Amino acid sequence: MANRKVRVAKGSVNKPGKNPNGPNYLVRIFNWVMTMKKGWDYSKDLFDYRKITSTIGQAIDYGTIKKAAWMIFFAAIITVIIAFATTLLSVHLVNFASDTLSEASGVPQPTLTFDKVLPVLLFQIVLYIPISIAIALIYEGVFFVLAKITGGKGAFEKQIYMSSVIGLSIAMTSGLSLFAPLPCLQVIAAASLIVLTFYFMFFVSAKAYAQVHQIGGWHSFIMVLVLSIIRLAVLLLITNWLAVTFGLPPVIDPGVANV
Repeated sequence: MANRKVRVAKGSVNKPGKNPNGPNYLVRIFNWVMTMKKGWDYSKDLFDYRKITSTIGQAIDYGTIKKAAWMIFFAAIITVIIAFATTLLSVHLVNFASDTLSEASGVPQPTLTFDKVLPVLLFQIVLYIPISIAIALIYEGVFFVLAKITGGKGAFEKQIYMSSVIGLSIAMTSGLSLFAPLPCLQVIAAASLIVLTFYFMFFVSAKAYAQVHQIGGWHSFIMVLVLSIIRLAVLLLITNWLAVTFGLPPVIDPGVANV
């Protein structure tokens, strides 16, 4: 019995210095933070047109599906937070103006209460997280298939990570909406928001997809333009339906459109 050999399953012996349970939570959190920081830096660098080509090249090499998923969710959360902040700032300014008018005229003016704002906040959550993410994923899938059919050579994980980086840049751009409630800055904020959004949606996206799939710039731009128009049309219709569902004014009023 003493000389009986004990058989050990292959790979069951722990190697010296290796944690059998994998990296601890602090290491995982640190790695996640560094991953998000890298994505944030890529998104920030895309604002400088001189760095677009080099930034896209670095992001393509770094991209994976998992990293893209985190970036997409992170961009959606930032967009929701900014939308919330813009809405609450607008409410505060409206109530301030209403209180000021009430004091000046002596006639009580209506104010906005939380129960009236809550549907707007819920609308923003549903629109910017599940719906916008779903539409973005469908868009990426369709683009990838068309790119492959028309000669593209890139991998889907590289394409969607690059798209998530651009999406985060657009989420950063949405911060300009915080100036929209301010009367003196409305026009400047709106114009800047439109210009930067189009810059990322069409110019940067076209260059990114061209590098990912190794296709021509015009080839990429035409695909981005056509699919983006369809994407925006679908998003507008869904937004209109969602607004009505939450008891909000429709984005497009059929009655007005028919006049």
